Amino acid sequence: MKRRILLVFLMVSMAGFAADLQTEVQAAENAWIAGIKAKDAQALGRVLADDLIYVHSGGVVDTKAQYIAKVTSGKQVYKGVEQFRMKIRGEGSVATAQYWARMRGINATGDFDDKLVVAHIWVKTGGVWRMAYHQTTKVPEIPR
Repeated sequence: MKRRILLVFLMVSMAGFAADLQTEVQAAENAWIAGIKAKDAQALGRVLADDLIYVHSGGVVDTKAQYIAKVTSGKQVYKGVEQFRMKIRGEGSVATAQYWARMRGINATGDFDDKLVVAHIWVKTGGVWRMAYHQTTKVPEIPR
């Protein structure tokens, strides 16, 4: 009987952890999107890891400082970001988010309206989720 109660308790605790992880990482994703749309260096500074590796769909790789400078200077302008079919997985202080997205804006080559697969690695430090890795790949269509 005690084992059964312990098992139920552990299952409920794990479900709660999974729900918290989903909620927390989604909130971090939302904070990143709000920061890039607002060109907010302070918000991006909080949500991006110091050792960030940011790989754009065109193959350009930025550090945290380079990416924040692009966004806040207007060299990378995001007019819209839509996320579809997000899957968040994690354990402990590391989580991944994978989803399809439509990103619209302006960059060094002009206007863009990209359909993408997005992969993020999030690391929780000091109780805060920070993006450590970003990778996008262009796709012809977004599955719905």
